[in-house]
Amino acid sequence: METSYLYLPLFLALYIFTKHFLNKIRNLPPSPILNLPVLGHLLLIKKPLHRGLAKISDRHGPVLLLEFGSRPVLLVSSASAAEECLNKHDIVFANRPRLLAGKHLGYNYTSMAWTSYGDHWRNLRRIASLEILSSHRLQTLHGIRVDEVKLMLKRLFSASENKKSVDMRALFFELMLNVMMRMIAGKRYYGENVGEVEEARRFREIVEETMRIGGASNMGDFWPVLRWLKVGKKEKALRVLQENRDQFVQELIKGFRSAKDAENGGGDAEETGEKKKTLIEVLLTLQQKEPEYYKDEIIRSLMLALFFELMLNVMMRMIAGKRYYGENVGEVEEARRFREIVEETMIIGGASNMGDFWPVLRWLKVGKKEKALRVLQENRDQFVQELIKGFRSAKDAENGGGDAEETGEKKKTLIEVLLTLQQKEPEYYKDEIIRSLMLVLLAAGTDTSVGTMEWALSLMLNNPSTLEKAKAEIDRIIGKERLLDESDVANLPYLRCIISETLRMFPAGPIMLPHESSEECVVGGYRVPGGTMLIVNLWAIQNDSKNWEDPRKFKPERFEGLEGTRDGYKLMPFGSGRRGCPGEGLAMRMVGFALGSIIQCFDWSRISEEMVDLAEGPGLTLPKAQHLVANCRARPGIMSLLSQI
Repeated sequence: METSYLYLPLFLALYIFTKHFLNKIRNLPPSPILNLPVLGHLLLIKKPLHRGLAKISDRHGPVLLLEFGSRPVLLVSSASAAEECLNKHDIVFANRPRLLAGKHLGYNYTSMAWTSYGDHWRNLRRIASLEILSSHRLQTLHGIRVDEVKLMLKRLFSASENKKSVDMRALFFELMLNVMMRMIAGKRYYGENVGEVEEARRFREIVEETMRIGGASNMGDFWPVLRWLKVGKKEKALRVLQENRDQFVQELIKGFRSAKDAENGGGDAEETGEKKKTLIEVLLTLQQKEPEYYKDEIIRSLMLALFFELMLNVMMRMIAGKRYYGENVGEVEEARRFREIVEETMIIGGASNMGDFWPVLRWLKVGKKEKALRVLQENRDQFVQELIKGFRSAKDAENGGGDAEETGEKKKTLIEVLLTLQQKEPEYYKDEIIRSLMLVLLAAGTDTSVGTMEWALSLMLNNPSTLEKAKAEIDRIIGKERLLDESDVANLPYLRCIISETLRMFPAGPIMLPHESSEECVVGGYRVPGGTMLIVNLWAIQNDSKNWEDPRKFKPERFEGLEGTRDGYKLMPFGSGRRGCPGEGLAMRMVGFALGSIIQCFDWSRISEEMVDLAEGPGLTLPKAQHLVANCRARPGIMSLLSQI
């Protein structure tokens, strides 16, 4: 027995050097020599992931082939290699790996974020780009964003009057989630004036569960056999989470369908003769046109993706005409449900899953992650379906069956637009399609936009001269006779430079969502086999001293005169290629609008003489380790405007 143990180190050494030698013969990308059986290179990965991977790249090169369990992974950490993958080989890398999160939260890999590249993905992308996130659609729902920003300013003015410090992350989070929910479903789930209390409670629970379960690792992603063996609890958690999400969204759809009054069905606070279509209305309109394609499942997946991948509060108003955060929350219980779903999605959906790297673990059912994902998705799906149901039952054509391209009477929420499409194509626009679109929209930018605003204000508080320069620009161009509007951001170049520099230093997604090669290709002169997962380390590229002078120094001026130009692939905070983020336009509008508004209206200061801590917290969206808490004081020249909000 002791002799056998003596052979173990020899066996490991032989295994490692044989793998290394074979990789060179096959012209595969370089690989760290410590490649253990079963584990691969997982022992080399340190937290936070983007920094741990950057250290590996610094040591071994910008193009590496790693093994995470049984899954081959191409790690790219240079702008030139990223350009090869996302430009030259764009179609090859247009697919997503089949991870457990995509199975349970992505409607079995059919949602826009997780589906394979092909006709179905192209159609979902077309819906998101043309029916939901087009300039026309965003302009139609402009009033929602203005209303929510004013409510944020009102809360800050109250804090200023009472000399209270403000938790800026919580404030930004409520802003974005309420805007998204009002755009999506005409509801708000956070803050005051929450109407459907239970619905809001359910939503908040789903949000929390998504954050918790979605972010956890899943062994079945690394060892696929564990999925088959049902080892672990992650997959079950994912299933439960998705059931909750799906049920919630379906209830929204149902509510739109059953609403009798078109004005009440949209639920929007600032309709002035023209009704704004929510996402649900858009999707139900599409469902009428192509019922075979736009099934409820498709609608739910789109809604869920929007919920948890864009900006939650802004998107809920766009999607369903509701807001679930902050003041003026109408349905309190509904808002509570929504917030719970959001939090659960962030927790569960962002966690790594060992089954993604060892597929055998999925078969063995090892671990709790997959179960948690299933439960989470059930909650998400149920919630969104309820929204769809509410909109669908609307008898008025303006609410449930109106045209997606309204011409002047009713600005429909996105749910209403989708339900109109459902009437035209019921075979395609099933409820599942609508749900998936709703969830994709919410998922794509809420946490990312919140993080960008929090990092930007933190950096400005540590660099007061930058804050003063931005304030002077706003005073010069906008003045103090009116509040800044979303359209003004285009005329504030220095503010946009601040946002670009923030996104460079602290990209909302430091690691790009994984891609997968559909066939063999050549990257950096090396052969990359088909079926290889691609990980692009955006943080490493955007903080590389080869690309940027003093990369860890906050210098917005480096972007002056560069707007509208693309210097290679050195800066791509929203990704690139076919899988680039379709919500970039909306995210930049909201970040610029919110930051510009708080700079115009308030003087900002740190709560102590100490600099704001810029430590990074765990998570896929690079949050601050500690929430930013700051002091604000209403500016004398703006106080009269604030008092009128």
